[in-house]
Amino acid sequence: MGERQGEQRRSDRRSATDQRRQNRSSVTYRQAPKASAGTKSLSSARRSEKQPYDYSKRPQAARKASASSRKVFEDGGPDPTARDLPGVTVAEQRRRINREARRKKLFSINMRALVVIGVTVALALLLFGIYHSPLFTITHIQVEGSKRLTNEHLRDVADIPGGMTLLRVDADGVIARLRGDVWVENATVERRFPSTLLVTVQEREPAAVVEILPDAVSGSPAKWLVSGDGRWLARVSEANAYVRIHENEVAVLTRITDISSATKPIIGEQVADEGVLNALGILNNLSSEMRGLVTSISAPDRAKTTLMLVNNVRVAFGDAKDVAAKEDAIKTIINQYSDIVVSINVRVPDRPTWQGSGSQPSGAQ
Repeated sequence: MGERQGEQRRSDRRSATDQRRQNRSSVTYRQAPKASAGTKSLSSARRSEKQPYDYSKRPQAARKASASSRKVFEDGGPDPTARDLPGVTVAEQRRRINREARRKKLFSINMRALVVIGVTVALALLLFGIYHSPLFTITHIQVEGSKRLTNEHLRDVADIPGGMTLLRVDADGVIARLRGDVWVENATVERRFPSTLLVTVQEREPAAVVEILPDAVSGSPAKWLVSGDGRWLARVSEANAYVRIHENEVAVLTRITDISSATKPIIGEQVADEGVLNALGILNNLSSEMRGLVTSISAPDRAKTTLMLVNNVRVAFGDAKDVAAKEDAIKTIINQYSDIVVSINVRVPDRPTWQGSGSQPSGAQ
C-alpha cells in the first residue's frame, strides 16, 4: 500500500510540471513599436536632457578621495580619471600629467635661478659703486715702529696719492716702496675703517762702523754704517735729515778696520768685501756678553781677522767658523790669565795659544 501511494505522488508531480510547461508555451509577447525618424526614444530623450556633472559640488570626502587617487596616479599608480576622458588611454594621461609636473618644476628652478642672478648682479653693482665712490677716503696715515726714520719721510716713501680710499689703495705697492728704503727691513699695511691707514715698519739696525782705508785722494778713512745682514746703510759723515743717528750711538758700535780702499760702498747695496762679511759673521754669532767686549775687528781678509777686546787683548780669530768653540777658548784663557795675557790665538779652537806680557806663546791648560 505504501508503494501505491508513493507512485501516485510521483505521478501527480509529473502532471503538474507538464501543465506549467504548457502554460508558458502558450504566452505571446508583443513587440514594442519602433520609433519614427522624427521622434526620439524615451531613453534617448532622457540622455539628451542630462546636464554635465558639476564636480565642484561633490561632497568634500569625494573631492579628497579624487585628489588622493590623482596623487597615486602621479606616483605611478592606476589613473582614476581614465573613465572621465573617453578615447584617451591611461598611458597618455600619465604622460600628460608627467609633462605638466616637469614643466612646473622647470619653471620653479628657472625662477630661483633668476632671483639668484638678480641678487648677484645687484650686489656686484653695489660693490662696484662703493669701490669707486669717495667713501672711506684716507685722511690719516699712522706710522708705527720707526726709531730712526722720521714719520714724514716714511709717508713720502709710501707715496699714497691724495683722495685715495681704503678700498682702492695698493697695499702691496706701498710695502714694496717702503722696503725700497735701505733702513726698512720689513713693513705691513693695515686698513682701519673708516679713514685711517696704519703703516708699521721694522727698521734695520747698524751693527758696526766700517772704516775703509784712505786713498790718495781723500787722505782720511771713510766711515760707513753697515747692518747685520750686510747692507751699506749710510756714510757717517753724511748725516741725513730723515735718519736719527746720534754720535754717541755711533761711538759704541764695533769698528771694522783695515778694509781695502778698493771697496766702494753704495747705499742699499749688499756688502761684497769678504773681510767685512767675515767680521759681521763673527759678530752675529758671538754671545751678547762677548760681543760687548769687542771694540774693533781688523779684517783685511778672512785668515787675518783679529779681534781687539776692551782689556787690550788681541785675539787672532780667523774665519767665522766654530765661533762658539773659539769663544769658549777665549773665556777660559782670560779667566785663568787675565792679569798677564796680551794676545790669544784661536784660529784652531781645539789647540788655542796665548801670550803674556814679555813671555813666549803658551798653550791653554
